Amino acid sequence: MAPLREALDLLSVNINDVKVLNVWSMLGASLMSTYYRATYVDPSQRICELKWTKTVWIGIRITDRLCGAWSSAKDGKGKLVGEKKELIPDYDEH
Repeated sequence: MAPLREALDLLSVNINDVKVLNVWSMLGASLMSTYYRATYVDPSQRICELKWTKTVWIGIRITDRLCGAWSSAKDGKGKLVGEKKELIPDYDEH
């Protein structure tokens, strides 16, 4: 039960934390690869033939892209950086 508790503690962290977004991004990538493998590589591994699996696939891809964009739009201090999503350096250039 300890790993499950640690995972739940990680997910209860502030949603603005880049680590949480990276976890969701990795989870989305894992689900996408599993879906692709079961659908295109070995159809005998399919869990179901329902049409909504395509919708779930698209939803996972969108979520993964949003998580990646959100985490790349943050600087090292966890602050969101404007509309242009430019990273702010941690040092001053003189």
